[in-house]
Amino acid sequence: MDKIKVLFSFLIFLLFVTTTSLSQNKVVSLKGSANLSQNFYSVSGLENRRPGSVSRAIMRFTVSVYDQIKIPFEIYFSTEKNRFSNPFNQFGISPKITDWLQLHGGYFSTNISKLTFGDLRLYGGGIELTPGNFRLKFIYGRSRKGIKPDSIRGFNGVFNQMLYATSIGYSFGKKSFINLNLMHAIDDSTSLPFVPLNNTPTENLNVSLNFGIRFSKVIRVEGEAAIGAFTNNTRADSITANISMPSFLFNPNYSSQIDGAAIFSLFFNPSKNWGFSLNTKWIGPGYITQGYAQLQNDLLEINIAPKVHLFKRKMNLNGTLGYKFNNLRENHIATTKRMTASINLNYQITPKFGFNFLYNFNKIKSSRVIDSIKISNIFNLTSITPRYMFNAFNGVNNIMLNYTHQNAIDENPLTKASVAYNTTNLSYIHSIYFKSTLNFTLNFLSSATKLSIGSINILTLNGTVGHHFFNNKLSASFGLGYNVITKIKKDYQTLFQINLSYSLNKWGTLSFNLTNNNFRASTPYAPSYKEVNGSFQYSISF
Repeated sequence: MDKIKVLFSFLIFLLFVTTTSLSQNKVVSLKGSANLSQNFYSVSGLENRRPGSVSRAIMRFTVSVYDQIKIPFEIYFSTEKNRFSNPFNQFGISPKITDWLQLHGGYFSTNISKLTFGDLRLYGGGIELTPGNFRLKFIYGRSRKGIKPDSIRGFNGVFNQMLYATSIGYSFGKKSFINLNLMHAIDDSTSLPFVPLNNTPTENLNVSLNFGIRFSKVIRVEGEAAIGAFTNNTRADSITANISMPSFLFNPNYSSQIDGAAIFSLFFNPSKNWGFSLNTKWIGPGYITQGYAQLQNDLLEINIAPKVHLFKRKMNLNGTLGYKFNNLRENHIATTKRMTASINLNYQITPKFGFNFLYNFNKIKSSRVIDSIKISNIFNLTSITPRYMFNAFNGVNNIMLNYTHQNAIDENPLTKASVAYNTTNLSYIHSIYFKSTLNFTLNFLSSATKLSIGSINILTLNGTVGHHFFNNKLSASFGLGYNVITKIKKDYQTLFQINLSYSLNKWGTLSFNLTNNNFRASTPYAPSYKEVNGSFQYSISF
């Protein structure tokens, strides 16, 4: 813990010294933010749900030179560790030099395309060039750090993985472009001391062409077509005698597979008051990209999303209708189809009164008729939320009611009893805001869930009071809640929460949060416990 305190003190000292020195230099400027926190947790009556003490430091700042060279820095630090993941200690720099050149170093994130590379955080380097209408990206680094197998925990280990990606393209004005993209990832088969038989190193290559065309202010289209090759085991026998390909690009063998994917979107907006978008996606069952943490394959998906604005935009209506299915090449014993639909209506009838209406429908069904593997589920959600604002009690009052009903229907006779449920929620929220900054909020909730094996009823009453002191420098709020949970018998829960925040003006903000959760059970199936969770935080923007 002493090392943590020393590090926090050093970061604060470095931040203040750098800010002071650079503010006196017109050539170099500094903007950013920092957040230091100390979290604590304790519980009695059951096992700990989280570590007892966690320290974190997050710093993001950008150094600008002559307003032309922009160098963003990111620093993350946490004492929390996980056996099968790395400590959250990361540092990255992505300087932007003029408007057309950006470099990356350390840990960084960027996007190539929707079907190649997008949501991973690399440890390496890269360059992005955008001179005029020309576009060029190249990145290289470690996309996954190796983790040793653990036979006791049943963990097979993870190989070290290196990845590079590139994109070259041209922009034709606003929202019109064309790009050629490539992504290659390969596991280091020597990165683990020993490898279980069911864990094999892989290799992945994806090439795509994505585009956008704006025909007018009314119509715009976007799309991408990709082809991907994936090797399930790089140690399998090679077939390079039949296929000639540079080794740095891809090394096909008898465990390799190849497939394609495509997406297409149409945006049609003939008026400010109505329009729609049409989105389609087709991903072959053998298409895999390791440039995304998870990209579902073997699917065809079609979605349409209309929108309408009426009565001078007092009423806003939008919805979605989608259809999705798998088993594109009929190589599975069943095809699973899914249909989704939603309607969202927001109507501000008068300046004081309005309401929201929401309806969601989801249906998933498989083609198998055998009860043990048949899937046929329907999920519905309906929500109505009227709201009213008025002046009373020397303050501004906001009242909001909410009625929500959701249910699940299972048409499989073997699983119907365990899946089907019916839930109805009714809530009332009343808030009052006074000119003195004093405010009150009262919240009442009634929830009833019916299952085939019984029912669960929850009654909740929460109250919160808040106020600002010392010319709004200190903000304080206190909350108290009481829950009654009825299953076979009644369980009781008391919640207390306090939030304090003090502004140091240009020197940042100090805050303190504390939550006390006291659960008293009447049955041995749910143990009684007392839980305390809190944090101290310091944040600053400069």
